[in-house]
Amino acid sequence: MIKFGSLKTMFKLLAIFFVTSLVLVTAVLLWLVKTESGLRWALQQAPDTLSVSTISGDLSALSFSGLTLKLDGTQVHIASGELNWVIADLVSNKLTVNKLVMSDLSIQLISSDGHDTEPYTPWAGVDLPVDIEVKNFAIDKFVLI
Repeated sequence: MIKFGSLKTMFKLLAIFFVTSLVLVTAVLLWLVKTESGLRWALQQAPDTLSVSTISGDLSALSFSGLTLKLDGTQVHIASGELNWVIADLVSNKLTVNKLVMSDLSIQLISSDGHDTEPYTPWAGVDLPVDIEVKNFAIDKFVLI
């Protein structure tokens, strides 16, 4: 038979565990979203197809230079840029980009056999689970090779 006192102690320990876990998860999320070290950690988790020379800011408002994205048959390079978006809107299935500014954007279509390559269509047939709103978008220079 379980004593009432030990059951009460068990509930106290469970409550302490849950509160501690909640505080810890909140602290990690705040570190990830609101610090430059969190941004750098998130960038390190990106696949090898993405590289960035310099990056600053936090996950919701960042500046970068030397961004290169290599996909099958396509290479994208952005000399510098800024991104400001509302992470909290993702909870309501919405991606709100307040500002996306890029300078010297170049897209190169690469063919390994010397023939013209078919355009890479990464979003063909994809139905995104979020609504996207872009408030301020600018490209300083664009080159398609």
